[in-house]
Order: sequence, then C-alpha cells, then structure tokens
Amino acid sequence: MGRGFIEWAAGDDPAAAQLRRAATIHFIPIMDVDNVAAGHGGKEAFPHDHNRDWTDQPIYPEVAAAQQRIRELHAQGRFHLYLDLHCPGAESRRPYFYGPFDLNQMGPLPKRNYDRFLALAADCIRDPMPLDAKYHFATYVKAEEERRRMSRGWVSAHTAEHVVALCLETAWNTPHSTPTGYQAVGRGLARAVARYFSEDPQRPASSER
Repeated sequence: MGRGFIEWAAGDDPAAAQLRRAATIHFIPIMDVDNVAAGHGGKEAFPHDHNRDWTDQPIYPEVAAAQQRIRELHAQGRFHLYLDLHCPGAESRRPYFYGPFDLNQMGPLPKRNYDRFLALAADCIRDPMPLDAKYHFATYVKAEEERRRMSRGWVSAHTAEHVVALCLETAWNTPHSTPTGYQAVGRGLARAVARYFSEDPQRPASSER
C-alpha cells in the first residue's frame, strides 16, 4: 500500500504534482522494524505492540521519533493529516477506516473534515478492493486509557481540531490481497489525499455553502 501511495504521489499525474505543491508528505514505511526483519507480525508483542505505545514515555524508539516529528510539524502549523496503515482480522473482506469514537460529538470543523475525507476515499479506493464507505469503531478496546495510547488517539489529542487522524485497515485474506491489489489501494488513497488538499482543511466550516 505504501509503495502504491508513494509511487503515485511522486508520479506525473497532474493531481499528484498539485499535491506536492500543496503538501509535504512524511512517510514511514515500517514502524516495527525488528519484527519485520524476523518475519513476525508483531501484534500484541510484550509488553505491548507499537500501536499501543503512543504515550508520553514510549518504549519503542520508532514511536518516539514519530511523535517528535509530529510535535515539530504541529508547532510549525504544518500538520494536517495523519494516516496509519494496518491490516484487520481474517474475516474482513474490504478496506475500511477506524474513525474517532467521538465523531458524532465533534464540532462543525472536524466533523466536516472527517466526513469529507471518508467520502473522497470511498470515491477513489475502488477496484479491485473497494473501500467500505462508513467508519468502523474499535469498540473492542474498552479502556479509555488504552484508546489514548493508540496512534490515532494520541495524534488527535496532541494536534489541532481540524486534523484528520485515521487508521486504514486493508483486508489481507481475499483473492485481491496481493501486491497488485495493495498498490491499487495505496494509489486510491493518494488520490483521495490529493483531492482533500485541494481545499484548505482549516477553513471555517461556516464558510461552506
């Protein structure tokens, strides 16, 4: 997925060129380097995996480095969108986003941005693995403390309200769950990001017609 995203974003499509003029993309290809090198998935590693390490004192240097960069970009007013790429359980058949638990309690600006990004992604992520065009919610995570130390929750808590922070789960147990299929999802995601940044995500929601 990441390869499909970056190759499209660096390519010759006029929309990709416009995206590069509008935004700087910071891409981390692998977070859990040690487990990848060993051929392991890394899920629920001891004492916890990377996606449960987003605290003020992370144990993984990769998480600490990502947090530092996010804080720096936020302080410079240059942080507007966060996307975490994951894979779900074996029963999932389509890609989908985990959305924020408080989606329906959000103010007009963040709610507009989350709704708009999902609509654009659903329009862009199609064949051969069409996006499920509704947010899913990680209701299996019961404790608020655990929710706060997941990457999406940490980013939302440490950046401005207009920032969209999402986790995209791409099905791995389907006939199209191949390098070709994953790259297609990545290209679709990049197109959605390009379209998202065709408008200023910080503009007041009241300015919409």
